[in-house]
Amino acid sequence: MFWCFRGKANLRAIPQNSHIFRIFNHMNDTDIKYLEHKSLKDVPGFKSAIQLKIRNDKPVFIGLRDDALSVFTDEGKQYFYDLEGQPWRLSTLNYTLQRGVSHYGLRLRKRPKERGGGYDRERLNDDELADFCKELWQVGVDMLDAIERTPREKIKFTKPDYDTAILQIKPIVERIAGYSPDRIERERERFASVYQPVPVLPPDHYRAFVLQATEGCSFDTCAFCSLYKGIPFRVRSVDEFDEHIKRAIEFHGEALRQRSTIFLGQANAISIPQHRLVALMKRIPEHVVLPPDEERPVKPKWTRGKRLHFSGIGAFIDGFTGLKKTADDYRELWNLGLDRVYLGVESGSEEILEWIQKPAQPDQMLDTIERLKEAGVATDIIMLLGVGGKTYEKAHIEMSLDFINRSALTKGDRVYLSEVVEYSDAPYYQRMEHDRIERLSEDEMKKQLDVFKDAIKKRRLQPVPYRIDPFVY
Repeated sequence: MFWCFRGKANLRAIPQNSHIFRIFNHMNDTDIKYLEHKSLKDVPGFKSAIQLKIRNDKPVFIGLRDDALSVFTDEGKQYFYDLEGQPWRLSTLNYTLQRGVSHYGLRLRKRPKERGGGYDRERLNDDELADFCKELWQVGVDMLDAIERTPREKIKFTKPDYDTAILQIKPIVERIAGYSPDRIERERERFASVYQPVPVLPPDHYRAFVLQATEGCSFDTCAFCSLYKGIPFRVRSVDEFDEHIKRAIEFHGEALRQRSTIFLGQANAISIPQHRLVALMKRIPEHVVLPPDEERPVKPKWTRGKRLHFSGIGAFIDGFTGLKKTADDYRELWNLGLDRVYLGVESGSEEILEWIQKPAQPDQMLDTIERLKEAGVATDIIMLLGVGGKTYEKAHIEMSLDFINRSALTKGDRVYLSEVVEYSDAPYYQRMEHDRIERLSEDEMKKQLDVFKDAIKKRRLQPVPYRIDPFVY
Protein backbone atom coordinates (compact mmCIF):
# COMPACT_ATOMS: atom_id res chain seq x y z
CA MET A 1 0.00 0.00 0.00
CA PHE A 2 1.35 3.40 -0.91
CA TRP A 3 1.05 6.61 1.05
CA CYS A 4 1.95 10.04 -0.19
CA PHE A 5 1.78 12.28 2.87
CA ARG A 6 4.59 14.76 3.40
CA GLY A 7 5.55 16.91 6.30
CA LYS A 8 7.12 16.62 9.72
CA ALA A 9 5.20 13.51 10.69
CA ASN A 10 6.37 10.26 9.13
CA LEU A 11 3.08 9.17 7.58
CA ARG A 12 4.30 7.42 4.46
CA ALA A 13 3.57 4.00 5.91
CA ILE A 14 0.44 4.29 8.05
CA PRO A 15 -0.36 0.97 9.79
CA GLN A 16 -2.85 -1.14 7.86
CA ASN A 17 -5.27 -1.95 10.65
CA SER A 18 -8.95 -1.69 11.38
CA HIS A 19 -8.63 1.86 12.69
CA ILE A 20 -7.65 3.39 9.36
CA PHE A 21 -10.29 5.55 7.75
CA ARG A 22 -12.95 4.67 10.29
CA ILE A 23 -16.03 6.82 10.25
CA PHE A 24 -16.88 8.32 13.62
CA ASN A 25 -20.30 9.81 14.24
CA HIS A 26 -20.63 12.39 16.96
CA MET A 27 -23.63 14.70 17.12
CA ASN A 28 -24.41 13.87 13.45
CA ASP A 29 -20.92 15.04 12.49
CA THR A 30 -19.08 12.55 10.21
CA ASP A 31 -15.32 12.78 10.05
CA ILE A 32 -12.91 10.68 8.00
CA LYS A 33 -10.03 9.45 10.14
CA TYR A 34 -6.65 8.03 9.28
CA LEU A 35 -5.98 7.01 12.88
CA GLU A 36 -8.45 6.42 15.68
CA HIS A 37 -8.12 9.87 17.21
CA LYS A 38 -6.88 11.98 14.31
CA SER A 39 -8.72 13.49 11.41
CA LEU A 40 -7.31 13.74 7.92
CA LYS A 41 -7.50 17.49 8.37
CA ASP A 42 -4.59 17.15 10.82
CA VAL A 43 -2.32 15.53 8.22
CA PRO A 44 0.53 17.90 7.27
CA GLY A 45 1.37 18.36 3.63
CA PHE A 46 -2.02 19.37 2.26
CA LYS A 47 -1.90 23.02 1.22
CA SER A 48 -5.65 22.94 0.55
CA ALA A 49 -8.34 20.49 1.60
CA ILE A 50 -12.07 20.08 1.61
CA GLN A 51 -14.45 17.46 2.98
CA LEU A 52 -17.92 17.13 1.51
CA LYS A 53 -20.46 14.56 0.36
CA ILE A 54 -20.66 13.34 -3.20
CA ARG A 55 -23.23 11.09 -4.87
CA ASN A 56 -25.27 8.85 -2.55
CA ASP A 57 -24.25 11.00 0.42
CA LYS A 58 -20.78 9.46 0.44
CA PRO A 59 -18.27 11.59 2.39
CA VAL A 60 -14.90 12.23 0.75
CA PHE A 61 -11.85 14.15 1.86
CA ILE A 62 -10.01 15.93 -0.97
CA GLY A 63 -6.45 17.00 -0.22
CA LEU A 64 -4.22 19.01 -2.55
CA ARG A 65 -0.46 18.80 -2.20
CA ASP A 66 2.17 20.61 -4.20
CA ASP A 67 2.45 17.70 -6.62
CA ALA A 68 -0.81 15.71 -6.59
CA LEU A 69 -4.44 15.56 -5.51
CA SER A 70 -5.59 12.81 -3.13
CA VAL A 71 -9.13 11.66 -2.39
CA PHE A 72 -10.04 9.54 0.64
CA THR A 73 -13.37 7.79 1.18
CA ASP A 74 -15.09 6.20 4.15
CA GLU A 75 -14.77 2.82 2.38
CA GLY A 76 -11.00 2.68 2.82
CA LYS A 77 -10.24 3.62 -0.78
CA GLN A 78 -7.78 6.31 -1.75
CA TYR A 79 -7.63 7.84 -5.21
CA PHE A 80 -4.60 9.75 -6.47
CA TYR A 81 -4.34 12.07 -9.48
CA ASP A 82 -1.49 14.07 -10.95
CA LEU A 83 -1.97 17.81 -11.38
CA GLU A 84 -2.87 17.37 -15.04
CA GLY A 85 -5.93 15.54 -13.73
CA GLN A 86 -4.89 12.12 -15.01
CA PRO A 87 -5.60 8.99 -12.92
CA TRP A 88 -2.50 7.74 -11.17
CA ARG A 89 -3.26 5.32 -8.33
CA LEU A 90 -6.05 3.54 -6.46
CA SER A 91 -5.12 2.05 -3.09
CA THR A 92 -7.05 -0.24 -0.76
CA LEU A 93 -5.98 -2.35 2.22
CA ASN A 94 -5.49 -5.39 -0.04
CA TYR A 95 -4.03 -4.09 -3.28
CA THR A 96 -2.92 -1.06 -5.26
CA LEU A 97 -3.67 -0.30 -8.89
CA GLN A 98 -1.28 2.06 -10.63
CA ARG A 99 -1.29 3.70 -14.05
CA GLY A 100 1.78 5.05 -15.82
CA VAL A 101 1.95 7.98 -18.23
CA SER A 102 2.52 5.43 -20.99
CA HIS A 103 -1.09 4.35 -20.27
CA TYR A 104 -0.28 0.88 -19.04
CA GLY A 105 -1.17 -0.31 -15.57
CA LEU A 106 -0.05 -2.57 -12.73
CA ARG A 107 -1.66 -4.38 -9.81
CA LEU A 108 0.52 -4.60 -6.69
CA ARG A 109 -0.04 -6.92 -3.73
CA LYS A 110 2.22 -7.00 -0.70
CA ARG A 111 4.49 -10.06 -0.60
CA PRO A 112 4.94 -11.86 2.77
CA LYS A 113 8.30 -11.45 4.51
CA GLU A 114 9.00 -15.17 4.15
CA ARG A 115 8.94 -14.63 0.37
CA GLY A 116 11.38 -11.74 0.56
CA GLY A 117 8.95 -8.88 1.11
CA GLY A 118 8.23 -6.19 -1.42
CA TYR A 119 5.31 -6.48 -3.82
CA ASP A 120 4.00 -8.97 -6.34
CA ARG A 121 3.27 -7.14 -9.57
CA GLU A 122 1.14 -8.05 -12.52
CA ARG A 123 0.26 -6.09 -15.62
CA LEU A 124 -3.34 -4.96 -15.94
CA ASN A 125 -5.02 -6.02 -19.16
CA ASP A 126 -6.72 -3.35 -21.26
CA ASP A 127 -10.19 -4.03 -19.81
CA GLU A 128 -8.89 -3.80 -16.22
CA LEU A 129 -7.04 -0.58 -17.01
CA ALA A 130 -10.17 0.86 -18.62
CA ASP A 131 -12.24 -0.01 -15.53
CA PHE A 132 -9.62 1.60 -13.28
CA CYS A 133 -9.61 4.82 -15.32
CA LYS A 134 -13.40 4.92 -15.51
CA GLU A 135 -13.72 4.59 -11.72
CA LEU A 136 -11.29 7.44 -11.06
CA TRP A 137 -12.97 9.58 -13.74
CA GLN A 138 -16.42 8.98 -12.21
CA VAL A 139 -15.11 10.03 -8.79
CA GLY A 140 -13.88 13.22 -10.45
CA VAL A 141 -17.27 13.88 -12.07
CA ASP A 142 -19.00 13.32 -8.72
CA MET A 143 -16.57 15.64 -6.90
CA LEU A 144 -17.09 18.42 -9.43
CA ASP A 145 -20.85 18.09 -9.16
CA ALA A 146 -20.65 18.19 -5.35
CA ILE A 147 -18.37 21.25 -5.32
CA GLU A 148 -20.70 23.13 -7.66
CA ARG A 149 -23.99 22.26 -5.95
CA THR A 150 -23.08 22.10 -2.24
CA PRO A 151 -23.88 25.32 -0.35
CA ARG A 152 -20.97 26.87 1.46
CA GLU A 153 -22.53 26.22 4.87
CA LYS A 154 -22.89 22.50 4.10
CA ILE A 155 -19.16 22.01 3.46
CA LYS A 156 -17.83 20.07 6.47
CA PHE A 157 -14.22 21.24 6.41
CA THR A 158 -11.95 23.44 4.34
CA LYS A 159 -8.27 24.33 4.59
CA PRO A 160 -6.96 27.01 4.82
CA ASP A 161 -10.38 28.58 4.18
CA TYR A 162 -13.34 28.01 1.87
CA ASP A 163 -12.42 30.51 -0.85
CA THR A 164 -8.78 29.39 -1.09
CA ALA A 165 -9.67 25.68 -1.05
CA ILE A 166 -12.24 26.05 -3.84
CA LEU A 167 -9.93 28.30 -5.88
CA GLN A 168 -7.06 25.79 -5.74
CA ILE A 169 -8.90 22.46 -5.81
CA LYS A 170 -11.74 23.06 -8.28
CA PRO A 171 -9.50 23.56 -11.38
CA ILE A 172 -7.78 20.23 -10.73
CA VAL A 173 -11.12 18.47 -10.26
CA GLU A 174 -12.33 20.01 -13.53
CA ARG A 175 -9.30 18.50 -15.27
CA ILE A 176 -10.03 15.11 -13.70
CA ALA A 177 -13.64 15.23 -14.86
CA GLY A 178 -12.38 16.15 -18.34
CA TYR A 179 -10.45 12.90 -18.72
CA SER A 180 -13.33 10.79 -20.00
CA PRO A 181 -12.68 7.10 -20.78
CA ASP A 182 -12.35 7.91 -24.49
CA ARG A 183 -9.90 10.75 -23.89
CA ILE A 184 -7.65 8.86 -21.48
CA GLU A 185 -7.42 5.95 -23.93
CA ARG A 186 -5.74 8.26 -26.45
CA GLU A 187 -2.88 8.95 -24.01
CA ARG A 188 -1.06 5.80 -25.11
CA GLU A 189 -0.81 7.12 -28.64
CA ARG A 190 0.22 10.58 -27.38
CA PHE A 191 2.98 9.01 -25.28
CA ALA A 192 4.29 7.05 -28.28
CA SER A 193 4.52 10.28 -30.29
CA VAL A 194 7.08 11.61 -27.77
CA TYR A 195 8.86 8.54 -26.39
CA GLN A 196 10.31 5.26 -27.47
CA PRO A 197 9.29 2.54 -24.95
CA VAL A 198 10.63 2.94 -21.39
CA PRO A 199 10.94 -0.77 -20.45
CA VAL A 200 13.03 -0.41 -17.30
CA LEU A 201 14.28 2.17 -14.80
CA PRO A 202 16.18 1.88 -11.51
CA PRO A 203 13.76 1.89 -8.54
CA ASP A 204 14.86 5.33 -7.33
CA HIS A 205 14.04 6.71 -10.78
CA TYR A 206 10.61 5.14 -11.22
CA ARG A 207 9.13 8.64 -11.04
CA ALA A 208 11.91 10.32 -13.01
CA PHE A 209 11.51 12.69 -15.93
CA VAL A 210 12.87 10.49 -18.72
CA LEU A 211 14.78 12.11 -21.56
CA GLN A 212 15.94 9.85 -24.39
CA ALA A 213 19.27 10.87 -25.86
CA THR A 214 19.54 7.46 -27.50
CA GLU A 215 17.20 4.84 -28.86
CA GLY A 216 17.85 1.13 -28.34
CA CYS A 217 20.92 -0.46 -26.77
CA SER A 218 24.43 0.06 -28.11
CA PHE A 219 25.30 -3.65 -28.03
CA ASP A 220 22.07 -5.57 -27.27
CA THR A 221 23.78 -8.96 -27.04
CA CYS A 222 22.92 -10.03 -23.47
CA ALA A 223 21.24 -13.44 -23.61
CA PHE A 224 18.82 -12.63 -20.78
CA CYS A 225 17.55 -9.30 -22.15
CA SER A 226 14.89 -8.65 -24.78
CA LEU A 227 13.93 -5.15 -23.63
CA TYR A 228 15.31 -3.38 -26.70
CA LYS A 229 14.80 -6.02 -29.38
CA GLY A 230 13.75 -4.52 -32.68
CA ILE A 231 14.89 -0.99 -31.75
CA PRO A 232 17.99 -0.06 -33.79
CA PHE A 233 20.55 1.84 -31.74
CA ARG A 234 21.09 5.46 -32.64
CA VAL A 235 22.11 8.70 -30.96
CA ARG A 236 19.83 11.69 -31.40
CA SER A 237 21.28 14.83 -32.90
CA VAL A 238 21.56 17.89 -30.65
CA ASP A 239 18.67 19.65 -32.39
CA GLU A 240 16.53 16.51 -32.29
CA PHE A 241 17.24 16.03 -28.59
CA ASP A 242 16.42 19.68 -27.93
CA GLU A 243 13.03 19.22 -29.61
CA HIS A 244 12.49 15.99 -27.67
CA ILE A 245 13.02 17.85 -24.38
CA LYS A 246 10.48 20.50 -25.36
CA ARG A 247 7.89 17.91 -26.37
CA ALA A 248 8.48 15.82 -23.23
CA ILE A 249 7.94 18.87 -21.01
CA GLU A 250 4.74 19.68 -22.89
CA PHE A 251 3.58 16.04 -22.66
CA HIS A 252 3.94 15.84 -18.87
CA GLY A 253 2.62 19.34 -18.20
CA GLU A 254 1.78 20.04 -14.56
CA ALA A 255 2.40 16.37 -13.73
CA LEU A 256 6.13 17.14 -13.83
CA ARG A 257 5.71 18.42 -10.27
CA GLN A 258 5.74 14.77 -9.20
CA ARG A 259 9.14 14.11 -10.77
CA SER A 260 12.30 15.17 -8.97
CA THR A 261 15.07 13.55 -11.04
CA ILE A 262 15.99 13.18 -14.71
CA PHE A 263 16.88 9.83 -16.23
CA LEU A 264 18.89 9.84 -19.44
CA GLY A 265 17.83 6.97 -21.68
CA GLN A 266 17.05 4.89 -23.56
CA ALA A 267 19.56 2.18 -22.54
CA ASN A 268 23.23 2.98 -21.84
CA ALA A 269 23.30 6.64 -22.87
CA ILE A 270 26.70 7.15 -21.21
CA SER A 271 28.20 5.06 -24.05
CA ILE A 272 27.76 8.07 -26.37
CA PRO A 273 31.19 9.47 -27.35
CA GLN A 274 32.19 12.19 -24.89
CA HIS A 275 32.04 15.22 -27.19
CA ARG A 276 28.56 14.28 -28.44
CA LEU A 277 27.29 13.43 -24.95
CA VAL A 278 28.53 16.75 -23.55
CA ALA A 279 26.79 18.64 -26.38
CA LEU A 280 23.53 16.79 -25.66
CA MET A 281 23.67 17.25 -21.89
CA LYS A 282 24.35 20.97 -22.25
CA ARG A 283 20.88 21.34 -23.76
CA ILE A 284 19.13 20.03 -20.63
CA PRO A 285 19.67 23.07 -18.36
CA GLU A 286 18.40 25.31 -21.16
CA HIS A 287 14.92 23.90 -20.38
CA VAL A 288 15.02 22.87 -16.71
CA VAL A 289 16.68 23.92 -13.45
CA LEU A 290 19.47 21.79 -11.97
CA PRO A 291 21.12 22.61 -8.63
CA PRO A 292 24.40 24.55 -8.51
CA ASP A 293 27.42 22.30 -7.98
CA GLU A 294 28.12 23.80 -4.57
CA GLU A 295 24.64 22.81 -3.32
CA ARG A 296 24.71 19.16 -4.45
CA PRO A 297 23.32 16.85 -3.27
CA VAL A 298 20.16 18.81 -2.54
CA LYS A 299 17.43 17.91 -0.06
CA PRO A 300 13.98 16.81 -1.33
CA LYS A 301 12.41 20.19 -0.58
CA TRP A 302 14.62 21.75 -3.30
CA THR A 303 12.50 20.05 -5.98
CA ARG A 304 9.23 19.33 -4.17
CA GLY A 305 6.24 20.62 -6.08
CA LYS A 306 8.38 22.59 -8.54
CA ARG A 307 7.56 21.81 -12.14
CA LEU A 308 11.01 22.20 -13.71
CA HIS A 309 13.39 21.69 -10.77
CA PHE A 310 15.37 18.42 -10.74
CA SER A 311 17.97 17.24 -8.27
CA GLY A 312 20.23 15.60 -10.85
CA ILE A 313 20.59 13.19 -13.75
CA GLY A 314 20.88 9.39 -13.65
CA ALA A 315 21.74 6.90 -16.40
CA PHE A 316 22.64 3.29 -17.09
CA ILE A 317 26.24 2.50 -17.96
CA ASP A 318 28.09 -0.60 -19.13
CA GLY A 319 31.54 -1.74 -18.14
CA PHE A 320 33.37 -2.00 -21.43
CA THR A 321 32.30 1.27 -23.07
CA GLY A 322 32.69 2.87 -19.64
CA LEU A 323 36.45 2.38 -20.03
CA LYS A 324 36.45 4.71 -23.01
CA LYS A 325 35.93 7.60 -20.60
CA THR A 326 38.49 8.86 -18.09
CA ALA A 327 37.87 10.11 -14.57
CA ASP A 328 38.17 13.63 -15.99
CA ASP A 329 35.46 12.81 -18.54
CA TYR A 330 33.15 11.64 -15.77
CA ARG A 331 33.95 14.75 -13.76
CA GLU A 332 32.88 16.84 -16.77
CA LEU A 333 29.59 14.91 -16.89
CA TRP A 334 29.14 15.42 -13.15
CA ASN A 335 29.51 19.16 -13.71
CA LEU A 336 26.66 18.89 -16.23
CA GLY A 337 24.36 17.29 -13.67
CA LEU A 338 25.15 13.56 -13.79
CA ASP A 339 25.02 12.44 -10.17
CA ARG A 340 24.36 8.67 -10.23
CA VAL A 341 24.88 5.81 -12.67
CA TYR A 342 23.70 2.20 -12.69
CA LEU A 343 26.06 -0.52 -13.88
CA GLY A 344 24.66 -3.92 -14.81
CA VAL A 345 27.41 -6.20 -13.52
CA GLU A 346 25.06 -9.24 -13.43
CA SER A 347 27.79 -11.58 -12.07
CA GLY A 348 31.39 -11.46 -10.92
CA SER A 349 32.15 -14.71 -12.75
CA GLU A 350 33.88 -14.42 -16.13
CA GLU A 351 32.48 -17.82 -17.11
CA ILE A 352 28.90 -16.75 -16.42
CA LEU A 353 29.34 -13.42 -18.20
CA GLU A 354 30.59 -15.24 -21.26
CA TRP A 355 27.71 -17.75 -21.03
CA ILE A 356 25.10 -14.96 -20.93
CA GLN A 357 26.93 -13.02 -23.68
CA LYS A 358 27.62 -10.00 -21.51
CA PRO A 359 30.31 -8.02 -23.39
CA ALA A 360 32.31 -6.99 -20.35
CA GLN A 361 34.80 -8.58 -17.99
CA PRO A 362 34.85 -8.13 -14.19
CA ASP A 363 38.15 -6.23 -14.24
CA GLN A 364 36.80 -3.81 -16.86
CA MET A 365 33.77 -3.08 -14.71
CA LEU A 366 35.90 -2.65 -11.58
CA ASP A 367 38.05 -0.14 -13.46
CA THR A 368 34.94 1.74 -14.65
CA ILE A 369 33.62 1.96 -11.07
CA GLU A 370 36.96 3.29 -9.86
CA ARG A 371 36.95 6.07 -12.47
CA LEU A 372 33.37 7.02 -11.66
CA LYS A 373 34.04 7.19 -7.94
CA GLU A 374 37.19 9.25 -8.51
CA ALA A 375 35.02 11.74 -10.41
CA GLY A 376 32.47 11.93 -7.59
CA VAL A 377 29.67 10.14 -9.45
CA ALA A 378 27.58 7.91 -7.16
CA THR A 379 27.58 4.38 -8.55
CA ASP A 380 25.07 1.59 -8.04
CA ILE A 381 25.49 -1.90 -9.47
CA ILE A 382 23.01 -4.59 -10.45
CA MET A 383 23.53 -8.29 -9.73
CA LEU A 384 21.29 -11.04 -11.08
CA LEU A 385 19.82 -13.61 -8.71
CA GLY A 386 19.54 -17.19 -9.91
CA VAL A 387 21.51 -16.62 -13.11
CA GLY A 388 22.84 -19.92 -14.48
CA GLY A 389 20.62 -21.95 -12.15
CA LYS A 390 22.11 -24.68 -9.97
CA THR A 391 24.99 -25.34 -12.37
CA TYR A 392 26.57 -21.94 -11.78
CA GLU A 393 25.15 -21.12 -8.35
CA LYS A 394 28.34 -21.58 -6.31
CA ALA A 395 30.59 -19.72 -8.75
CA HIS A 396 28.05 -16.93 -9.12
CA ILE A 397 27.82 -16.25 -5.38
CA GLU A 398 31.55 -16.55 -4.66
CA MET A 399 32.78 -14.48 -7.59
CA SER A 400 30.05 -11.84 -7.29
CA LEU A 401 30.78 -11.25 -3.62
CA ASP A 402 34.49 -11.11 -4.42
CA PHE A 403 33.70 -8.48 -7.08
CA ILE A 404 31.74 -6.38 -4.59
CA ASN A 405 34.50 -6.60 -1.99
CA ARG A 406 37.18 -5.55 -4.51
CA SER A 407 35.13 -2.69 -5.93
CA ALA A 408 35.57 1.00 -5.13
CA LEU A 409 31.93 1.24 -4.00
CA THR A 410 31.53 3.26 -0.83
CA LYS A 411 28.97 3.70 1.92
CA GLY A 412 25.68 4.87 0.45
CA ASP A 413 26.13 3.06 -2.87
CA ARG A 414 23.56 0.39 -3.62
CA VAL A 415 23.68 -3.15 -4.92
CA TYR A 416 20.43 -4.00 -6.69
CA LEU A 417 19.54 -7.68 -6.56
CA SER A 418 17.35 -8.61 -9.49
CA GLU A 419 15.92 -12.08 -10.15
CA VAL A 420 16.83 -13.17 -13.65
CA VAL A 421 13.75 -13.02 -15.90
CA GLU A 422 13.44 -15.67 -18.60
CA TYR A 423 11.87 -14.10 -21.66
CA SER A 424 10.76 -16.83 -24.06
CA ASP A 425 12.13 -14.86 -27.01
CA ALA A 426 15.56 -14.30 -25.40
CA PRO A 427 18.55 -16.67 -25.88
CA TYR A 428 18.90 -17.20 -22.11
CA TYR A 429 15.76 -19.34 -22.02
CA GLN A 430 16.95 -21.48 -24.95
CA ARG A 431 20.38 -21.89 -23.32
CA MET A 432 18.88 -23.04 -20.04
CA GLU A 433 16.77 -25.56 -21.92
CA HIS A 434 19.57 -26.72 -24.25
CA ASP A 435 22.07 -27.19 -21.41
CA ARG A 436 19.39 -28.78 -19.22
CA ILE A 437 20.20 -26.48 -16.35
CA GLU A 438 17.96 -26.83 -13.32
CA ARG A 439 16.50 -23.57 -12.10
CA LEU A 440 16.55 -22.49 -8.47
CA SER A 441 13.38 -23.07 -6.50
CA GLU A 442 11.64 -20.16 -4.79
CA ASP A 443 13.23 -21.18 -1.46
CA GLU A 444 16.67 -21.47 -3.04
CA MET A 445 16.27 -18.07 -4.67
CA LYS A 446 15.32 -16.61 -1.28
CA LYS A 447 18.43 -18.18 0.32
CA GLN A 448 20.65 -16.71 -2.41
CA LEU A 449 19.07 -13.32 -1.82
CA ASP A 450 19.77 -13.58 1.92
CA VAL A 451 23.41 -14.56 1.31
CA PHE A 452 23.91 -11.52 -0.91
CA LYS A 453 22.11 -9.16 1.46
CA ASP A 454 24.14 -10.24 4.49
CA ALA A 455 27.47 -9.90 2.68
CA ILE A 456 26.55 -6.53 1.16
CA LYS A 457 25.52 -5.13 4.54
CA LYS A 458 28.86 -6.20 6.02
CA ARG A 459 30.49 -4.18 3.25
CA ARG A 460 28.38 -1.20 4.48
CA LEU A 461 26.54 -0.95 1.17
CA GLN A 462 22.79 -1.04 0.62
CA PRO A 463 21.25 -4.25 -0.76
CA VAL A 464 18.06 -3.48 -2.67
CA PRO A 465 15.75 -6.17 -4.14
CA TYR A 466 14.89 -5.10 -7.68
CA ARG A 467 12.19 -6.66 -9.84
CA ILE A 468 12.33 -5.36 -13.40
CA ASP A 469 9.25 -7.10 -14.79
CA PRO A 470 6.51 -6.05 -15.01
CA PHE A 471 7.20 -2.32 -15.03
CA VAL A 472 5.29 0.65 -16.39
CA TYR A 473 6.46 4.23 -16.80
